[in-house]
Amino acid sequence: IFLISLVGIAASILFLFYMMNTGLNVNQLSPVDQLLSEHYEKPYTREVLKGPRQNLALRNEAYAAYQNKAYSKTIASLEKLVEEGAADQEDYFFFGLSYLYNNQPEQSAKQFKILLDGPKNNYQDIATWYLALALTDAKRFEEAKRYLSEVATWKGNKGKEKLAKDAVDLIQVIEEIKAN
Repeated sequence: IFLISLVGIAASILFLFYMMNTGLNVNQLSPVDQLLSEHYEKPYTREVLKGPRQNLALRNEAYAAYQNKAYSKTIASLEKLVEEGAADQEDYFFFGLSYLYNNQPEQSAKQFKILLDGPKNNYQDIATWYLALALTDAKRFEEAKRYLSEVATWKGNKGKEKLAKDAVDLIQVIEEIKAN
């Protein structure tokens, strides 16, 4: 796991170096895509070794595809887990992320809402953030602003405070879009 993390960090540094040296203008991206590309690319990994053998194989397939940015394959595998009645809260989180990265914000929002409507867990806060991004990307601005306003109040650590600042900025972008 340490080696995988180290490789991920090295790849991120190389990508950042590449972007700075190629003059790639990230500002041409939509506000949501810009936030995803700046901070949240492949943000999570998870332990897949839980559940019955057939579910283990599906999870392994899903999360391997996720790590390789093969989001359509991730979605297909997670859909099978849902059909089997074996999906857990973490699966819905990665389901939502995969739909978001696969440019399917409506489906992404649906998965994050399922997660938020379920039992409280460690993914509740971050799912609120990603739900707001999905709704913004789907141009459901008023609904997105409700969740962004919640995120904008977060305090407690640098990660939450950064998301709070990003939420305030995204609310401003939404207001500017609506004014035009």
